[in-house]
Amino acid sequence: EDLQERLRKYKEEADSAREIAEKTMRTANEERDRAISEMETKFKNNDEVREAEVRKLREDLFSLKTFKDRKEVLEAELESVHQELFDAQTAHKEAMSGVERKLIEEKTRLQKEAHAQLMEIK
Repeated sequence: EDLQERLRKYKEEADSAREIAEKTMRTANEERDRAISEMETKFKNNDEVREAEVRKLREDLFSLKTFKDRKEVLEAELESVHQELFDAQTAHKEAMSGVERKLIEEKTRLQKEAHAQLMEIK
């Protein structure tokens, strides 16, 4: 009977240990599953953030390329306007020189004519 009692006691202890082990295993599995879920969520969020960053960088790059192309066009147009202005200034200077030369020639001619008329009157 004492043996029976010890056997029953060992069986109860074994059952109790098995229950504790199963409970510990369930808790560990739940914690593992929760940790995996949290990591998956974190990685998913990180992926979404990275995708958003990549999308933003692509948009910025497109904007930069568009700006560069537009800048090149505007610089070419500006150079053309500068050349037209330079050409217009050169033509204006030449025209003014021609007008000044004609004015001096006319003045000289009128002076000679006036001098000749004075000489006739004398």
